[in-house]
This record gives sequence, C-alpha cells and structure tokens, in this order.
Amino acid sequence: MNEVNDQATGNPGCSCACDVCYCGPNCKCTESLCRCEASSVLNSLSGSRIRSGARNTSNNSNEHNWPVEEIGVSGMTCSMCTSAVEQGLQSLNGVKGANCSLATHQVRIEYDSTIVGRSDFIDLIEAIGYETVTRESSSSTVELSISGMTCTMCSQAIETALLAVHGVEQVAVSLTTNSARVQFDSSIIVQPTSLVETVEDIGYECSLISVPADADMANDRLDVMLEQQEKEVSKKKRNFYLSVVGALPTLLITMVLPHIPWMKGLKSFLQQDVAVGGGTVKLEALILFVLCTPVQFGCGWPFYKQSFYGLKRGVLGMDVLVALGTTASYGYALWATFTNSIEYHFYETSTVLICFVLLGKLLQSLAVRRTSAALTKLLSLQPKTAIKVTLAAGATSPLDGAYTEEVVPLQAIVPGDLVKVLKGASIPADGTIRFGEMSVDESMITGESIPVLKTEGSIVLGGTICSESGQRVGAAFVTVTGVGASTALSQIVQLVQDAQNRNREVPIQNLADKVSGIFVPTVVALSTITFMVWYALIQGGVVPLSLLPEDESPSTFSLLFAIAVLVISCPCSLGLSLPTAIMMGTGVGAQNGILFKGGETLESGAKVDSLVFDKTGTLTLGKPGVTDFNIMSIDESFWNDLKEKIDIPSNTTKNCVLWLLASLERNSEHPLAGAVVAYAEEHLGDNCDFQQPSDFTALTGRGASATINGDIKVAVGNRAFGELQGLKINEKVEHEMQRLERQGKTAILAAFNSTICVVMGIADELKPGAAASVKYLKDEMGIDVWMVTGDNRRTARAIARQLDLPMERVIAEALPASKVAKVQQLQEQGCIVAMVGDGVNDSPALAQANVGLSLGTGAEIACEASDMVLIRGNVEDVCTALDLSRVILQRIRLNFMWSLVYNCLSIPIAAGVFYPMTHARCPPTAAALAMALSSISVVLSSIALRLYRPPQIGLNRVQPARGHQRSSSSVETENDLTEPLLAQSETDVESNLQTSSEEC
Repeated sequence: MNEVNDQATGNPGCSCACDVCYCGPNCKCTESLCRCEASSVLNSLSGSRIRSGARNTSNNSNEHNWPVEEIGVSGMTCSMCTSAVEQGLQSLNGVKGANCSLATHQVRIEYDSTIVGRSDFIDLIEAIGYETVTRESSSSTVELSISGMTCTMCSQAIETALLAVHGVEQVAVSLTTNSARVQFDSSIIVQPTSLVETVEDIGYECSLISVPADADMANDRLDVMLEQQEKEVSKKKRNFYLSVVGALPTLLITMVLPHIPWMKGLKSFLQQDVAVGGGTVKLEALILFVLCTPVQFGCGWPFYKQSFYGLKRGVLGMDVLVALGTTASYGYALWATFTNSIEYHFYETSTVLICFVLLGKLLQSLAVRRTSAALTKLLSLQPKTAIKVTLAAGATSPLDGAYTEEVVPLQAIVPGDLVKVLKGASIPADGTIRFGEMSVDESMITGESIPVLKTEGSIVLGGTICSESGQRVGAAFVTVTGVGASTALSQIVQLVQDAQNRNREVPIQNLADKVSGIFVPTVVALSTITFMVWYALIQGGVVPLSLLPEDESPSTFSLLFAIAVLVISCPCSLGLSLPTAIMMGTGVGAQNGILFKGGETLESGAKVDSLVFDKTGTLTLGKPGVTDFNIMSIDESFWNDLKEKIDIPSNTTKNCVLWLLASLERNSEHPLAGAVVAYAEEHLGDNCDFQQPSDFTALTGRGASATINGDIKVAVGNRAFGELQGLKINEKVEHEMQRLERQGKTAILAAFNSTICVVMGIADELKPGAAASVKYLKDEMGIDVWMVTGDNRRTARAIARQLDLPMERVIAEALPASKVAKVQQLQEQGCIVAMVGDGVNDSPALAQANVGLSLGTGAEIACEASDMVLIRGNVEDVCTALDLSRVILQRIRLNFMWSLVYNCLSIPIAAGVFYPMTHARCPPTAAALAMALSSISVVLSSIALRLYRPPQIGLNRVQPARGHQRSSSSVETENDLTEPLLAQSETDVESNLQTSSEEC
C-alpha cells in the first residue's frame, strides 16, 4: 500500500512525475504527456468525434462482417497503455470495436469504411504519444507447373481453388504454358507445397517450380520448366501411341475387312461363336472388346478423372462430353456383345474418338514446349562470360594499356566493374561507356536496323552487339550498372512471361462449355425420362404389349428408346464444331502464308478493332538502302580529269562515282557502307573489279576516307564527318541535305579531292503494299491503326505521311516497355488490340496484345511470343489474317447452331414420340447414323472454308469488309512528299510530333 502511495506522489523513474501515473520504473511517458492520463487527453482531441455510449466490443464477434485493420503499436508497457489505445479508437465515430494486445503490440480494429479509415487510426494513436509500426511485406511468389488443363474452365477452376486458400494474394494461371504464378503471404502459408496439394485435390497434376533468389539463374528456372513439360509431352505421347494400338486394328476389322472380297474366309472365321461365361459371343466382338477396353478405361482415364472432379465442382466441360459420348458407345457395344447383336461395332466409335482427342492434346503440349524454349533462346542472347578489366596501380585509363584483363563468368560481374567489349561481341551487361567509343546494334531492343554511335558517357544495354569499335585500341570499356534481373534483356523476358501468364477470356470456348453444361445434363435427364415414361405407360396398360416387337420385354423396349435419345443427342458434333473449323481454317491460312496458333487466336483476331504496327522490318524493309543519289553540278573538266584516271567498262560519270564509292566502302563494316556497296554493285554489275584503297581511315559512326588510284582522295560520311574533313558545304548541297533529312533519311556526303560531288539519301524503305494495306484496314475493316516505333520522330513522321496515317496515331522513340504500355492503354479503353512486329523488342507487346502477329522473317522469339506468324513477311497478310479470322469465327458459330438444332430436332424422334402412329422407332444404330450425319454436316461446313479467297489489297475493286465495322478517327494529311511540305520549318515538325510522342 505504501508502495502505491509512493507512486501516486510521483515515482522517481517516471518522466512525467504525474500524480496518477502507475507505470513504475519502466515508464516511457514524456514530460508533457502521461500515458496513464491518455483517456482524458483523448476527450479533448476527439471533440465532436466522440460518440456517446462507446463501449469495448473487442470480445464480440464480427457479426456484420465489418472491415478489419491491424496496426502495429510500439511504446506500450502495461495494460493501462492498451486500455488507452482501445478507448481512444473506440471514441472515433465509425469504429465498431478495438482490441489491443500488449503481447503482440498490435491493435485490431473493426470499423465502417465509409466513415473512418486507417489514416485516422494512425493519427489518433500517434497523437496520444505512441508510435505506429508499418508491417513489412512478407509476400512470396512461387510458380507451379500444372498438367491436365484443356480449356479455360480448367484454368478458372485452378485459379478459384488457389484464391480460396487463406494467405493467397494473387494468382495468374497460363493455359499456354501450363503454369501458374502464385503470390502469397509467407507468414500464413509457410510451406508452398500446400498450394500443390490444393491443385491436386481438384484433379490436376502439379509440381513446384522454385523461383531462384539469384536472378542470374533465370535460365535454370526455365530449364526446370522445360524438363517438366518434356515429361508431360512424353506422357501424352505414350497415351496416344497406346490408343493407336487399339484403334488401328479396330478400324481394320470394322471398316476395312468387310470390303475386301478375298478376305471373306477370315470374316467368316471371326463370326463364329465362342463360349464365354456360360453363354456365347462372336469372336469378332470378343476381339474388339479386348482391343477397346484398355483404350476406353486406360487411355481414356483422364477424361473420367476430369469429369469426376468437374461434377464435384458442379461444372460440366468438354471432358464430360468426351466421357459421356465414348461411354455411351462403349456401353451399347458391350451390351450388343453379350446379346449377339451386330451393334458391337460401336466399339470403333469410342476408341477412334479417344485416339483423336488424345492426338489434339499431344499437339497442344508440343506447342507449349516450343513457347518456353523460345524464352530460353532469348536469354541465350546474353553472353555467358565477360572480360573484366583491372587498371594498373596509378593508371587512370585503359586506353594507355596499363591494365590487366580476365575472362570471368557473367555471374561474377557486379555493378561498378569495368568490362572490355570487342568488335563483334555482345555487351555482357547494362552499363555506360567510360573509355572509348563504339557503334552498337540495338535492333533487339529498339528494332532499329542502323547501329547507333555510343561515345563516353553513353548508356549501353546487355545483349546488344558492338558492330564497330574505336580505332585506337579496337575495343570500348564499359562500367557495369545493371546485372541479372535488372538488365533490359531480362526485363524483356519477364514482360513476355507476365503477358503469357495473364488470363485471357475465350468467349466462344466458354460458350461451348456453357452450352455443354446445360446440354449434357439435359440430355441425360431426357434419356432417363424417356425410359421411365415408356416403362410406366406399358406397365399401366396405356401402351398395349402388342405394340412391342417380339422377344422384347418392357424394360428392353424402354431402354432402347433411352439409349437412342442418348446416342442421337451425343454432343460429338458440338465437340467437332470448333476443332474442325479451326483445323480447316488454319490449313487455309497456311496456304496463304499465315500460321495460326489456336482457336483463341482466331476468335480474338475476328474481334480486333485496334491494330498497332511496329515500323522497322514490319512496315519497312528493315535494312538501309540508297533511295536518292544526286550528283552535284561541277565543272565538266573536273569530271573529265577524274574519268581519265579510272579504267572501267562504260566509263560514265555516274559509273565512275559508284566505282570509287564502292572501292572505299567495301572496307567498312558499317551497314550504311554496305547499302552504298549494294547500290553500286546493282548498277555496275558483276564485270567491274573494285580497287583496294590505301591510307584507309574510319571514324566510328561518322564516315571513312582513303586514297584510290594513287591520287584520288575519296571521303564518304555524314555532316559531322564533312566538318571534320574540312569540306565546304555550299548552299546547293545544304539544301539537298535538308530535303533528305526532312524526309527522315540519312544524308550522306561523298567528296573527291576535297570537293563534294554527291549527296545520297539512305533510309529504310517502305515495303510494297504497306500503304494499301493500312488503307484497307482503316477503310474496309474499320480498324483503328497505330504505328509505334523505336526510331526517331522525324523518320516516324516521314513514314506516317507515306502511309497516310494521322500523326496522333504515331508514337516514336518507344522502347519495349513503351509498346507494352500503349497496348495496355488501348485494352483499358475496351479495345481488342492486335500487335504486328518482327523483332525481339516487339515480343513483350506481341504477348501482351489480344492478338500478336509476327513476321516469319523476323526474330524467332517474336514468332514464339505471337499468336499468328506471317511467313512471307508481307503487310498484306495482316489484312488476310484478320479477315480469315472473321470468316472462321462465323463458320464456328454456324457449326454450333447447326449442331444444336440438329440434335434437338432429333430427340423427339429418338424418344419415340411418333412411334404410336408409325409403329417404327429409331434404333440405336439409326441414332448413331443420325449422329454421324450431324457430325458429317459440321465437317462439310468446315471444309467449305477451302473456298475462301483473300481480300484484294490495292485494287480498285475491293472486296466488301467482313464482320463488324468500327469508325476510326482520321486527319487529312499530305499523301506525297512535295516540295512545299518539305519546306516547313523544323520547329513546326517538332511541335507537331510532340503530341504524338506523348500518347504513351
């Protein structure tokens, strides 16, 4: 008691010396605030926010499902502290309950989110003298390899099951790569194997792919995925081959043998009776039973397994259709076997159907494996080793040779290291040039075919190629800034994977699954009702026994009606509607140089209303070429003196100029030099021998000079090179160079003996048919067309003019992430977006788009990341691909409608509605024939796609557009590069391009 009184009068250990403080020696109060008096302070702080009748509801259950917030609180030392926090929070209007724990230093708050929020809680807690603690994120990510997925219903089922696990934050299931990426709270889910068990519990095979902590080991992660997919392919191959073992002899016995006259003896042998279990069966039926039973219940087991788990989830997908159709056929054949009926040939129906379905699943697995292999090939662009440089003691630059070098694994390189890059080598990591200079081929990142000059301080990207290095030491030295996952190359890989892992809605497949979900149980119910009604009518005397065929009991009579309903309504034609149209449509596409990668691609392609073009290599040829060759007016005596020193056939002025230029540029490795040589060889032919120059000098990224024939000094390069060479650029030359530059071309000077004689324009030319194709897409197909390029603004604007493309539909200087961002922006606006590209830099956008179209002449990773491959690389094929997609989708819809109508009309006949009037019923064999006719009609409808003809692009008579139309905003632009247009100021050009460049 005395001890308490001592504390009441002020404990020496208390900082506040308050009369009512009971904190004791561990008191953490301040001079201005006693935490034991927090309640009274709260009353003054809360004011009007204090609600009357506040009570502690911390022990009450959250009956109204109020939102719950947990906040860490530091500084609490006793129960008085927790009570102060609880009472303070409960005084806030909107707080339904608060429970503060001294053990965990956390407060749990139930509240009305429309009145109060987390920030209010933090402000109040800090106002009464305590500190809030932000809980560190404990999110982890794992990747799962899943086998057994066949459609979007499978991926949706897996996603739903994983999201239902407590602690799972985000799930992305990819049907294309048979994988799932799961983000979860590691403080709740300690063992990721529980996620594997969750997937296995719903009927799929699953294994864990560990994401390595070291980002440099991304190759290993992909290798693990490839290995698991290889096992999946091997399993499906084995399953398919086993089904062939049963299906092939069955087809020979049932379809081939009866039609071979000289095999009648064998046929008679197979028709003999064999004693089995006290009865007799046909030898042929027994052989078919032995052949087909392992296929039905061995190879077909996955269909039964998925159907079982689907029924548990209340979902009837395509697996149920296959299981139901094959089981009905097999069951009827089994019944016919032991009744000595000829219908035992139904074994062939079930076995062949299973065989073909397994073949389709095998082909799908092979496509998935190729997709992942492409990602591994992309990562292989990065070298495995690097040349690490160490400067000698006291040395400041390796250009003086004072350094040592060592070849080390790429994993040993860290930011800050100095590496040496030789000509022709790949740059090992992202960095900046510290010493020297080089021309870098960045086509894999930007798509631009012309190398870019990089000087000291310039940024270079890992995986790009040094096409030309400084003359002094033949190398450049780079300071590493990014390795592993931080490199541009790794980010491209990640973008492709993220885009492939996103969920894509496939409405036409969902429609088939939804129809099946209704159609299948309806047919089963109708079949059961048919049996019960007929049996009841016979037993009740409504249907006299005289109507029954001889030797048939009421149960057999009713059962045959029920089986007929089930067989005639078999959804085989429904299952064939999509794959046959896709198979035929993809075949037609292949004949026209277009490769489709699946039904989802066709459906999405049919609905495209926005299309994004890459420029370099897609709309243009993808390599520089001489487009303008202008010989300047010079005194005739100059040319005469020059031609006297050159001995070539057809010694004209232009031929002499070309011979000199080619003799010089053949010694340079720059792509622009190659364009000049190609232009010269095209005009001079093969009969002209070039001369080896002397005193050859090349300035990286600028130009080259040399002496030819002893006294002809030739210099070729850009404007900067001309200035370095001291060449005089007169008014006429300047005007011509500006004209070329305004057209987005590279202006090149050529001087002989210090006199500028030629001005050339070099550019990446537009592909034939590109302008007409863009016009057809906009005007006839109603598609909004964009161009997004990594090239500079001036070039992009020049190409847009030639395409008659509005400037607000052009984005220049775009990196891979910018292209992805543009595609995502259009998708967020509700557009169905197609992306057309050809390079590695386009692969993320190709994968992100609803439909990716790549040119077969481009990078392999672009082809793998895309949904359609245009083999010939023609822009016209973009129109054909989208137009054919629309035609195929219309045919699929027609097939679905015909299949459903056909089956529904056949049900009354099979159920015997007309039997009392006609005394004729539809036996199961006739029902099977009707089912076959339904399937045949669907197949014939799909075969009619062979009549498809591609749209005529660029002709006066244009085919009418197929499918929907979509208005596209356009702006009137100049269609030709006339002189008045070129005369506009550079300020106007840059001003007009500013808006389009900000679209991203």
